[in-house]
Amino acid sequence: MTANPLKEYARLRQVILARKAAIESELQELERTLAQIAFPPDDQSLPRVPLEKPKRVRNSMSLGDAVFAVTQSAPLSKDEILTALDRMGYRFPEKATPRDEVASVLQLDQRFEESNGRYGPTLESLFPAA
Repeated sequence: MTANPLKEYARLRQVILARKAAIESELQELERTLAQIAFPPDDQSLPRVPLEKPKRVRNSMSLGDAVFAVTQSAPLSKDEILTALDRMGYRFPEKATPRDEVASVLQLDQRFEESNGRYGPTLESLFPAA
């Protein structure tokens, strides 16, 4: 460092101001270049690429009704319910997790009750009141 800190400050300030001027000059050149690029006037001229919507899985009955149908004869574990649904031909959506979907139905649908890890319909759902 030089003996006079004020002179050193003035020199560093000049270096910084010169760098700032160079950056501003480069920025102006970039802005001129961008202004020369021709953009389409609107979105109408851009080619449209149709997006494919995933086909929705269609089942003859809801998941709750399907679980009810497979558990009517005897209470089943979650894995047994999944196997029975598979044999029945029930299809789950592509992004769904079948085990979680079945667990959700068993937890939320009041037609089912759990006993020792096995799920079956409640008596009220088997014999509804008239």
